[in-house]
Amino acid sequence: MKLSIIIPVYNSEKYIIRCLDSIYNENIPENEFEVICIDDCSKDNSVNLIKSYSLTHSNIILLSHSKNKKQGAARNLGIRKAKGDYIWFVDSDDFIEKDIINFLFLKLVTSKPDILQFNAKTITSNGISKHDVFLDFPIDNLSGIEYLKYEMSLNYENRIRAVWSKWYKREFLLNFNLFFEEGIFWEDVNHTMKAFYFAPHFMYFPAYGYNYVETPNSDFRGKQTARKFCDTIRFCLVGLNFLTENNFDKQLQIFIGKRFVSTIVKYKSKIVELNFIEFMRCIFKLSKLNYKILSQFMPFHQYSWLIRRREFLSCWLKRIQKTL
Repeated sequence: MKLSIIIPVYNSEKYIIRCLDSIYNENIPENEFEVICIDDCSKDNSVNLIKSYSLTHSNIILLSHSKNKKQGAARNLGIRKAKGDYIWFVDSDDFIEKDIINFLFLKLVTSKPDILQFNAKTITSNGISKHDVFLDFPIDNLSGIEYLKYEMSLNYENRIRAVWSKWYKREFLLNFNLFFEEGIFWEDVNHTMKAFYFAPHFMYFPAYGYNYVETPNSDFRGKQTARKFCDTIRFCLVGLNFLTENNFDKQLQIFIGKRFVSTIVKYKSKIVELNFIEFMRCIFKLSKLNYKILSQFMPFHQYSWLIRRREFLSCWLKRIQKTL
């Protein structure tokens, strides 16, 4: 089997059929791929829709969690159950581009990269399609680190963020134990960076293969909570520690690290989005984190608000001032 498409599902009844239609409209023989849907305790009609869809598509596998474990755990279960040579992580509220699977199958005839990268479009809430301008020629026979250095030479830094604009060789993920951290938000950011670090063979093709939809009330655009806030700060700390602990050269550390740094700086202004209960929870969660690594990447005044409770409180009080 050539490809396993892994789709975490949670309350996706509005979108899951569009997602599945985009896959099956490719008209790929069903013995060449499988679609693994992992339900994370949906409370809507998502499961029934998938079951109904599977009546006419024998290569759909529906798995279910006994309790909500978030996307990381769903993707990990998919990895363990997958049989395809390659794995594609697709989100249930997104959809793939027409003819992309056949196109990439043809590219894999002559090369077997550990990571196969392509481009993605963003679909706004108004239905407008946006996309980055990137290289219009393919890249092959580089390691993941060599590619990141090439990207650095172009001062381009968007390749490694998302997990869905890539196919991963299943054997590569298993050999390097590249599973997602479970029970957290934004689990894909550091997973993708680690995959690039370990990948012996990277390939890029200038084709649009994925449509990322800006879904209202998604994890990214929904209400700010202490858990989301602290998981954001935490993934920045984890990412920066990984950069320093794994012998990235100094220039590459700074280049990749500046996205984590800019996220921390930006999140200071998001404190006001927390209500009082979430604010108090946030103080407790942030007190458990180790901020030592930040001194290697940014001046203290840019992250002191994470450590000094009075300063954190002062930032939050701006919420009250706005209402006066």
